[in-house]
Amino acid sequence: ADVGQSLTYNIRVSTSPNLIADHQPSGWYGPIVPRNTGGATPSFVDLPDSLNGDAITTRLNWVTYNQGPSPAAAPWQTYLYQDDVVRAASSGATINAGVTYAVLNSAALSIPGGRHHLRAEADALSQLAEFDETDNSKTEWFVWTPEDLADGMPSNRLAPSALAPVGYGPYYSCDGLRAAQSTFWTGVAIVPVESTADYDLRVHDQSTGSKDGFGAYHVWSSDGIGLTDFAVVNHNQVAAAYTDFGVLNLGGSGEYVSERASAPFLGGVTTGTNRYGTYTMDSSEIFDLYEFYVGPLEAGQTFWISLDNGTGAANLGIALFDGNVTTHEVKLSAAELVDANGPGEDEHLNSVTLGQGYHAIAVFKRGSADLPAFNQYDLVISTSSVVAAPELGALPGSFALAAPQPNPFRNEASIQYDVPAAGGSVRVTVFDVHGRKVAGLVDGPQTPGRHSVGWGGRDDHGRRAVSGVYFVRMESPERTATRKVTLLR
Repeated sequence: ADVGQSLTYNIRVSTSPNLIADHQPSGWYGPIVPRNTGGATPSFVDLPDSLNGDAITTRLNWVTYNQGPSPAAAPWQTYLYQDDVVRAASSGATINAGVTYAVLNSAALSIPGGRHHLRAEADALSQLAEFDETDNSKTEWFVWTPEDLADGMPSNRLAPSALAPVGYGPYYSCDGLRAAQSTFWTGVAIVPVESTADYDLRVHDQSTGSKDGFGAYHVWSSDGIGLTDFAVVNHNQVAAAYTDFGVLNLGGSGEYVSERASAPFLGGVTTGTNRYGTYTMDSSEIFDLYEFYVGPLEAGQTFWISLDNGTGAANLGIALFDGNVTTHEVKLSAAELVDANGPGEDEHLNSVTLGQGYHAIAVFKRGSADLPAFNQYDLVISTSSVVAAPELGALPGSFALAAPQPNPFRNEASIQYDVPAAGGSVRVTVFDVHGRKVAGLVDGPQTPGRHSVGWGGRDDHGRRAVSGVYFVRMESPERTATRKVTLLR
């Protein structure tokens, strides 16, 4: 059967040593094994079911094998890379032919949540003469548990890892985020802090282990340099308690801001003009999401949707998602999207016909330049015409907690919260990072409107709280919201 086939081959005869990175000793999961603890031995290195992301617990283990026929004499170096960045190294000892050199239980490291590639590089500085210099490298990928985003609390993260490190596959490396379902629409947005960076966002099913997740994706949000990307999940159609989001680095080395938004229900729209607000998007916040219902009487009508950008100077955009066709969508695949006017100006979507069902509106800051801005705005959904000047100052549409200002603070932080027209009981409490109550600020029935309360950095007994991070939590009949504040002494 082989007579008609051709073959090209080489024969090498050498007395030089040959280091191989792709070698799996007995008792090892593979040539490279990350673990959450120490305790690995030369004869047993297993892979845990899950790896702790964003925690200083990862310990790296890897091997180098000398295929022979001569000893590989020291000095030589072996490096372990995470996405092309050296995370651990060792000075290799002399290895006889047919012997394995193992690096076990590296110092504990923090590796971000998401999918990352680890690469072992034997003789990393090319100090040895080997009979084959092409087999010193081995790359393997693993998944670390993603950051579980809190609703409405922006999170600053380091730049995502290199997209396509040496030897990557079968999927890119990415930073990992996770969003729990708490309403029928959930969204996640990201924006780079630096205007020259370009980070994209992909939607994945929830990862389930150290070798599962952040591979195949549903949708990919890929707007331009310095701009906000976001994606939404319609839980009216997708039954998923958690959704993972991968952040890709298309260029940049600076931090980015991420935020999860769960959509409060605005109710059913009626024929005529429906006005909602006033809403607040604080500095560092980037994304809000709202759900509304079109009933059988309104289905098939033409709708005009407007955003009145009131107090503040951020450049806000608005997007509409048709709940009857949307399962997973991104910014640029919205049914309608507009970001046409400048900072502090209104935006109006093109007229659109909507069927009966539950739909969503996203409001977003345009990009990195808008991060420091604080804005108030109203939403208007009309079946008659564009509403060019919605009436600001109406009662809030829902319970809401604004980010404390200033933040960080030294003397007193001002904490604003909204109570809708129906009023209700509100509790505002300050907790430390261990979840212990520090101070109760508000507890009881509140009149409709915007309220403000101050916290001067003292506990309920009047004692000065120590410097550090605290959490302000508002509890109301409709929702619970938490904001982070830093006290400086």
